[in-house]
Amino acid sequence: KSIRLKKITIKSLTWAKGTDEKHLKMLTIALEDLKSGSERNLPFKYLVCPVCGDIYNKTAVFDTCELCGASRELFIEI
Repeated sequence: KSIRLKKITIKSLTWAKGTDEKHLKMLTIALEDLKSGSERNLPFKYLVCPVCGDIYNKTAVFDTCELCGASRELFIEI
């Protein structure tokens, strides 16, 4: 039982780390665009994987989530 819990915990933390790294990159780009006055370049729609929380620019998304492999059909548009 504890081995299964350990595997689930590792998977969850790996997904959290991956999404946080991606969020940092996206937020850094957004901040740079805002500071330079080019915020019109920022995307207005994103897709979020409901399984792991990974986020994608709607115009640059894969058929499956890069982190967990969930189908794009499951993604939630925001």
